[in-house]
Amino acid sequence: MNSKKRMTALCMAAALIFGFIPLYVFGIADSASENEINVNGMMDYTDGAGEPYAELSAADVLRLTAGVTVTAAEEEYLSVNEIKLKYSDKIPDGSMTYKKTNVGYTVNASPYSYTAQNGETVDLIPSSVTVDGVTVTFSDGKYEAEFTGLKNGQTYEITTCYKAEIAIPFSTLTALANAAYDEGQRVIAKRKAYDDALAVYEQYESEHSALIACRRCMEALESAFIYDSERHMMYNTLIGDTVASVIANRSQLIEYGVSEEDINNAEQATSRLISVLKPYNKLKTEKERFEYYRENYTEIKSQFMRLYSALHLLVNNGLVRMELTKKEKLQRYYQFVAQLYVISAGLDDELTYSEDWNVRGKKVSDVLEDVQIIPDNDCADPGDLTYPENDDQTITPEKPEEPVFTGQQLLLEDEIKNGTLTQRTVDASLPLTLKTSVVCEAEAAGFIRGDINGDKAVNNKDVVALFRAVSKDDYDNFELCDFNKDGAVNNKDVVALFRYVSAI
Repeated sequence: MNSKKRMTALCMAAALIFGFIPLYVFGIADSASENEINVNGMMDYTDGAGEPYAELSAADVLRLTAGVTVTAAEEEYLSVNEIKLKYSDKIPDGSMTYKKTNVGYTVNASPYSYTAQNGETVDLIPSSVTVDGVTVTFSDGKYEAEFTGLKNGQTYEITTCYKAEIAIPFSTLTALANAAYDEGQRVIAKRKAYDDALAVYEQYESEHSALIACRRCMEALESAFIYDSERHMMYNTLIGDTVASVIANRSQLIEYGVSEEDINNAEQATSRLISVLKPYNKLKTEKERFEYYRENYTEIKSQFMRLYSALHLLVNNGLVRMELTKKEKLQRYYQFVAQLYVISAGLDDELTYSEDWNVRGKKVSDVLEDVQIIPDNDCADPGDLTYPENDDQTITPEKPEEPVFTGQQLLLEDEIKNGTLTQRTVDASLPLTLKTSVVCEAEAAGFIRGDINGDKAVNNKDVVALFRAVSKDDYDNFELCDFNKDGAVNNKDVVALFRYVSAI
């Protein structure tokens, strides 16, 4: 190979300079769905061919292009979520050519453009070329440089630098500048949604607890309005003639030895209970009944206990029992007195119902059905209880699950709340100028692409040798034969080698 032709060890180093085209876009979207932008997708300026590609941190993009001050929380968010500007940095083979002149070599470079994954166009423009430490900068759209004084028999490396011009819309920069802020807002919104749901649940729990407490304190009185299997009801018995018919025989009761005071107590207690329970029974809603009960609790409790005490004394009188037996009312009387005991004990929080209580040997469970026996929870006094305003407990809300946030998200939330991190409107008048370098590996020293026969020269003999190798699909060194460096060995390499030799 002629020494002047040993400038085949080529390496293109791309110094990529970015610029953005300002769009007439101001402000940012208000709705959450529009704010939750796929920033990563917007920042993907690769050509879709996969690696290799270069990356630039989002924080650097903001700092160097829009002059945005990036907080530590923002930088951590952008880094953790791998939000980066990506671009393809491979310059196609054949973008640089060179030829011998009378005084040296002329190097030509070609611009290259591709459509990025996000739909934007990326232009790769030659900016300079360097040979043997001498750099020529391209200008005025001319990408040709002349190099002289090169020595025969010397291998040189040609380094061509490209700048990448990328149009980044203002909306993309704004979205990028607000990505961490939007995440912080989502954390705040999620926490607020949780707090609101928890408040609803806790309100329900509070009202439900109050409702249960109101119902429990009314259980004793409400049991007076429960029918048993034979359609007996304490309230109906009270306002009927069962008690009245006994008391009506006042003179006979006195003859039986019953105290007139006990008779008067039974009569007065019955009358006062009827007067206080009739209005209660007419009330339609539970809230109305509770409020009436709270206002009349003391009277209701004292009169039930007074009536129970009087009738219990009467049933202990043998002559009275005989009279009731004749009228076939003794068992009903036992039932009535037993239920009076259960209700009286339930209404008085200082008394506790005893299963051992009995009337003439008959226990409560012997004469009452289960529906008439209420638990004595000593909570009948309404005290300061207030019936809840919202007593519709048909739908029970589920207790919300508390969201879990990373330390990074909590930091964003905190910075938003203390005003450190705010929403931004990026200044679209600033140029986006970012620089980085991509250097391709040079070919090994002494490697001569196209020297098919290995005689250290590239000439017509190599064209013939390559033609024969391609025809037989039989070659020893792929790199030597892939003259156009397209990753394949075929007739295109033969034509490219022929043209190269012809131009020498």
